[in-house]
Amino acid sequence: MSEYEGVQLILQFYSLRRESRLREARSFVLGRLKARTVDELNELCPPGSEEDASFRQVVSYWDMISAIVKRDTVEKELFFETNSEITVVWEKVKHLVPELRVQFGNPAFLESFEQLAKEREVYLNAKVPGYLEALRERLGV
Repeated sequence: MSEYEGVQLILQFYSLRRESRLREARSFVLGRLKARTVDELNELCPPGSEEDASFRQVVSYWDMISAIVKRDTVEKELFFETNSEITVVWEKVKHLVPELRVQFGNPAFLESFEQLAKEREVYLNAKVPGYLEALRERLGV
């Protein structure tokens, strides 16, 4: 894929994030999702609820985007420079993922999301030392 095509793909990712339902879901996850355990997540986001739909929509969006990016469809440094939200969302949910994998019987649940978020963490630690610690403190995670 050419650099131009990669840039176009990143702009399409951004355009998807502007869709109204995904915007609502992102607002919920980024603002009100404060579950420390899967039990708390299930209480905050009961199956079939709008909150559950919001949670699933956001994490599946980032897992889908991650699956696309990890196949080198986009130059990763460009992706990392233009998509900070992936890190914020991962920091808010990463502690829930191991138990969700067990609960869902799917050891690969959010695997692409995890892989790319960890790669971005390495990138950030090299490029902006201290940023992740400050972010985690701000998020309370």
